[in-house]
Amino acid sequence: MYQIMCNFLLMKRIVFTQLLIFFGYFSLFAQTTKGTDFWFGYMKNSHAYADLEVYICADIAASGDISMPAIGWNQSFNVASNSTTMISIPYAQALPLNTGIEDMGIHLVSDVDVQVYAMNYLQMTSDASIVLPTSGLGNEYYTSSYDPATSVGQKASEFIVVATDDNTLINITPNDDIIGGAMAVNTFSITLNKGQLYQAQSYGDLNGSRVWVDASMQGLKPIAVYSGNEGVNVGGCPYQDHLFEAMLPIPTWGKEYIGVPFKNKLGDEFIIIASKDGTVIDIGGTVQNLDKGESYTYFSDTTHYICSNKDISLSQYCRGYNCDNMDGDPLMIVHNALGQRLNEINFNAFTSSVITNYYVNVVCPSSGNNTLLLDGVDITSQLTPLASNP
Repeated sequence: MYQIMCNFLLMKRIVFTQLLIFFGYFSLFAQTTKGTDFWFGYMKNSHAYADLEVYICADIAASGDISMPAIGWNQSFNVASNSTTMISIPYAQALPLNTGIEDMGIHLVSDVDVQVYAMNYLQMTSDASIVLPTSGLGNEYYTSSYDPATSVGQKASEFIVVATDDNTLINITPNDDIIGGAMAVNTFSITLNKGQLYQAQSYGDLNGSRVWVDASMQGLKPIAVYSGNEGVNVGGCPYQDHLFEAMLPIPTWGKEYIGVPFKNKLGDEFIIIASKDGTVIDIGGTVQNLDKGESYTYFSDTTHYICSNKDISLSQYCRGYNCDNMDGDPLMIVHNALGQRLNEINFNAFTSSVITNYYVNVVCPSSGNNTLLLDGVDITSQLTPLASNP
């Protein structure tokens, strides 16, 4: 467990693999990622198996239960103060392989506030995601993923929807044809019960698909949405990796972001999605116009300021090793807007014999007398002013 204190927007990424593959990330809602109740699930990795792991972090001693209520699987856990506990999830019962509804939703309950991360690991294709507490979920989302047309072999873009309550009626407008399902931009509906999830897969790009709860059946109910790719070559060059990230509900989007390139890389790809028609976005001086649900992809090798007249989302994609011959393979992160900051956070750094480097990106206001502490050590001097938004 590590602790950072300041007024900041925090992004964590962990370098992982035999060479160095970025696989993990978290960022923070203003209302915090801590909670006592969580719903989540996994998406298909590049193969029909994977090591599925849940990491539970606690500031104070915690105990609770993790379960798949639809099939009756459960396991209790205990977490010591300022530490992390890992729980293995049986992949045969929790890893969906195709488009469709499955009894694979995972529920975690704790007696005190904890933070939760989910990892989907294969030796050369892994990713991890923050798990948002049920209190931080919403009922309308757009999905973010990378176009699989750039990849070698047929690997799908995909997303999952997890129900937190029975009789949850969900509408979906996919941005491309779903394998064995609806055609592009044709809205369809599904009904999920508590503990069920729906996985959608496409050999096209599902980026910008809309998912929302229909209030006509017993009102609006929170759902969890995760999106990414079964496996993809970001940038069109080797190597390929699974992408897996929690989507943020539209009401949590914002108008200001800062894009920070990954350390030791020569640039990343970014995707912006608009929540409303008539969205005008300034990306470091370049103006782009989008309507509701439309997206814009761009490359940047510098830290840059993004602002818009209406709420947008921002996702960042790390390119494969051969794009720049620099360590690191594909991963995705979903940014939080600048208006969502916290003063203090504890986070976990995954340990493994093949993890060789750890990085933390911190965006901190330059005004005032902020001091940035990492485990009590002042690292304020490592902050670099952003020229376009000092």
